[in-house]
Parts: sequence; structure tokens; C-alpha cells
Amino acid sequence: MSARLRTTRPIVVSGGQSYDLYAYLRGQGDSDTGAYGTWTIRATFYNSAGAAVGTLDAASGTLASLTTTWARKGSAIVAPATATTAMVELMSMTGSGWVAFDSTSMIATGSGGGSGSMSAPSTQRLTTSDAPAATSIEMPGEMLLDPSFEEGTGWATVVELPDATNVRRYGSGNGQPQSGSFSYVISNQAYGSVLSDPIAAEPQKVYDVHAWLRGQQDTQTGSGGYWIVRARFYDVSDVYLGYTNAQIGQPGTLSTSWQQKGGSISTPAGTASVRLEVFNILTNGWVAMDDVTLNLRQASTKYYYAGAQRIAQRTNARTPVWTIGDHLGSTAFSVDTLGTVSELRYKPWGETRYESGLTPTERRYTGQIQDSADMYFYNARYYDPTLGKFLQADTIVPEPGNPQSWNRYAYTMNNPVKYVDPTGHWTEEELQGFLGEDWYQLYFGKKSVFEGRENLLNFLRSKDTSDRNILYDVSSLMRATAGLHAAGVNVREYDAVGIRLSGSAAASPLFGGAFAEGILNVRSGEYSIFAGIEWGIGLGASGSATAGLVFVKNLPNNSIYRGDFT
Repeated sequence: MSARLRTTRPIVVSGGQSYDLYAYLRGQGDSDTGAYGTWTIRATFYNSAGAAVGTLDAASGTLASLTTTWARKGSAIVAPATATTAMVELMSMTGSGWVAFDSTSMIATGSGGGSGSMSAPSTQRLTTSDAPAATSIEMPGEMLLDPSFEEGTGWATVVELPDATNVRRYGSGNGQPQSGSFSYVISNQAYGSVLSDPIAAEPQKVYDVHAWLRGQQDTQTGSGGYWIVRARFYDVSDVYLGYTNAQIGQPGTLSTSWQQKGGSISTPAGTASVRLEVFNILTNGWVAMDDVTLNLRQASTKYYYAGAQRIAQRTNARTPVWTIGDHLGSTAFSVDTLGTVSELRYKPWGETRYESGLTPTERRYTGQIQDSADMYFYNARYYDPTLGKFLQADTIVPEPGNPQSWNRYAYTMNNPVKYVDPTGHWTEEELQGFLGEDWYQLYFGKKSVFEGRENLLNFLRSKDTSDRNILYDVSSLMRATAGLHAAGVNVREYDAVGIRLSGSAAASPLFGGAFAEGILNVRSGEYSIFAGIEWGIGLGASGSATAGLVFVKNLPNNSIYRGDFT
């Protein structure tokens, strides 16, 4: 329900005088919910002391009695005997819809003056009377275009899952947000707001809030004030928790064409639902709202490293949180920019022993992700810290000569205080056996040959290197490339390095033991073996042979490789 009231400046009147009080009106109700509401053209009279001596209504009616075409409404009234001034009030109360007033006149008739004439509202200011003996007033504020409602039936509310919660108003057969079958309207010289139905939401999450808006200001008098797209928060008992403004704009930022407005908001603790609101304080004009949406923003987290140690993270471009790890790479402390400290301590096999504060990351024991069941995902297998075992058997026996390797459910060869298993296949010690104890600093440290090649680093730690032969090939190519880099050869500009594999190195049921080509793509982080491929590197890639190796540019991934190294 919204109420509107416009009052003129005081008008000098004569007691007992007859007046024609008229105004031009137009309006509209929502055809879906029904047009309910009232409007009134009223005069309140005052004596010489400023006291009210009477009120007379020249015309009144329901919202259903109006159309979008200007219509002159009013009647003759007689001023009370003691009246010396009057103020004309244009009133409306609407539950769903709008009323516009314009070109109001109060003209003395009978013994007090002659008759007047009126013209319909136009783009120019109206002359309310051409009778020289008449007393008249004029209300500025031409509403040039009709805010209106889009007609339609068959309204529904749709919740779209699983990736987002969207509540969108739309009409049957017409689901486009900017041209749906319904619009809320706030109009004509007034403060007002309109709320959507409750939309389910989660506490302490980031949402994208949007509403389709259009509107207009009065071209004669201009529009002041502003409009707001706002989110109001409620708990599970529907208790109001507060609000956040998604966007604030001036009247001139809207047009009669639909535009999507809004921004991102964060829900407070305890939030169970959100109502979207379009709120306006306009001195002149109207705003319409349609098709509100509330979408859960997918978290985007960026991690920062010092060597192989994760030291900070930033989620959705917010201020960073600094993490301090132990000798296994587990998150032990976290500190935000306000100095808030949280702490975690672990039992030897990874169970949480002590927790203080709210740790902002899911990466905990040995830097791996802990899920809602308190299991850790080690890229290839799940690990249960209560049992101290993997939940799936290893696909290989990494070191057949070590008795501990034959227990394919064992974690870190049953030495969790010393070792970590970053991939579920190789321990850090085993990677050191292939690549050297200082392998990270040598290959991925500052100014190293593979600095910034995060995809390659992730590949080394993934299940894709679980085959010993693959890891041997990859480590050989990395060593050779690092040697050329140390010798001053510019190999950092290449996307991939390859070598011909022949004899036993290429032997397999697939390749038949003739020859093959191994491609380590340092850009995409993948290793591929090709057999019997004719010469020709695809999609603009180019090759260069150096010291028995071939380096390839412009190779975003190995699926487009078409080259032979001969």
C-alpha cells in the first residue's frame, strides 16, 4: 500500500464563492493482482487566523475508474463563509498501481467571476483559465510518458537449482527478464518502496543482487532524489536483521527502456531469507521494477606461496588472510588484516586436536582440503585421519623393495610425522628421489626455468604421474630443460619440450616398440606420448631443435600437436 499527497500553496478565496475545482488524472492498476486503491481531489479552507474551517472533495474514485489517458476530474464547490484561503490536495492510496495528477485549476464562478476553459495536458505548461475575473492556480509537473504495467497472466515464481537460487517474475510464454509480463511501479511525486517475496539465502555468503528497472523524470520540472536497489535480511523466524544497498542511482540514470541494476552483497550471520527492495525518494517521476534475482556468487580463492609453502589466500578479491604452516604444510595459524588470529593443532595422523577461532580455509592437514565428513582429499584418493589410512587402495606399488609399499592403504609409509603424500601416490620423499631434494627451488623457484608454471607443478603432484615410467620421462625432460636454461639458452618462451623415445623406452602394446615422441607441455601441465605421427605442427605451433630436444611454441595443449621430431 502506498499513499501520495500533493498540496498547493495557499490560494486566496472569498467566503460563499463558488469554484470549479478540477485536475487532470490518469492511472493504472496491475491486471494480475487487481486494481485497488482510491484517489481524491480535495480543498481545505482556512480563516484569517489560519484555522481550518472546512474540507470539500471535488471528486474521488477508485483506481479502476482511471485509464492511461488523461481525464479531467472535479466539480463545483462553495467556499465556507469564513474562508479566506484554501489549499488543494491531490491524494491517492494504491495497493498496486499508480496515479498521476497534472494541471490543477480552481476557478471562481457565479457572482465571483467568469467561466474558464481547459486544454488537455501537453508538453507545454498549461494555461488554466482565459477568464480575466477568475481566480486560478496551476500545478506544474507534466508526466509525458506512461509508466504502465505490461499486461499478462499466468504468473509464477521459479527457483533454479543447483548452481544458484533465482527468484524471477515472468509471464507464461515470455520469460525474458527485460520484457516480462509484470512490473512493480513506484510513481508520481512521492517516497515509496516495493519488496519482493522472501528468497531463501545462506548466512555469511556473497550474492549478486539484480533487478530490472526503468523510469522517467519530469522534463518540465526535473526530478530530484534518488533510487536504491536494496537487500533486506531476515532470520529463520522472519526477524528483520538489517539491509545492504546493492546500488544507488539518480533519476537521470534510468530511461523508459529496461536496464538491469544491482551489485554484490554479503549476508550477515543468521540470514535465512532476503527480500529485494526498490526504494525511491523522487521529487518528480516514476520507477518500475521487474524480475528480481538473487544469485549465490561462486567463491573465487587465490592462494599465495613462498616456495612450496602456502602463506596467504584471498577470496572474492577481499583482503588477504595470512596462513602459517607447520613442517608438514598444515595450516596452523591464520591472521586477517584486523589482527584476528585463529589456531589449529593436529594429532599425528591428522585429526584436529585443538581449534581456536574461525579458520577461513578448508585446506588444513598437510595443506589438503577437509570435507564436511572430516575426510581429506589427496587428489587421487580420500584419506581418513581417524583410521590413518586411505579409503581406496593405491593403483601402484611405488617401491616394491620397501615392505611398507605393499600395504596399498598405508599413508606416508606409516610415518606421518616425517612425510606427506600430496597426491595420494607419491610421497614428497619419493618426488625428491626423482627430482632431487631441492626440486621445487630448482625448477619452480624465483628465476627458475619453470617459474610461474603452476599447471606443471600441479601435474607433478597429481595422480597423472602415478606411473613410474611417466615420472621418469617427465623428470628427464625437466632436468634437460633446466640444464639448457642454466647454460643461458632461452627456453622459457616455449610451451612444450619433447624428445623421441625409441627401443625399450617406447615399447608398449600400443606403440609396438618402434618409436614414439614424448611431449611435456609446461603450459598446460600434461605429458603425452605420440607414435608414428607425420610431420606438421597444428594451429600455428612452431618447433625448434636444441641439443637433441625439440621445443614447441604456441601449443596451448597437447591435443593439437601434429609434429614429428625427426
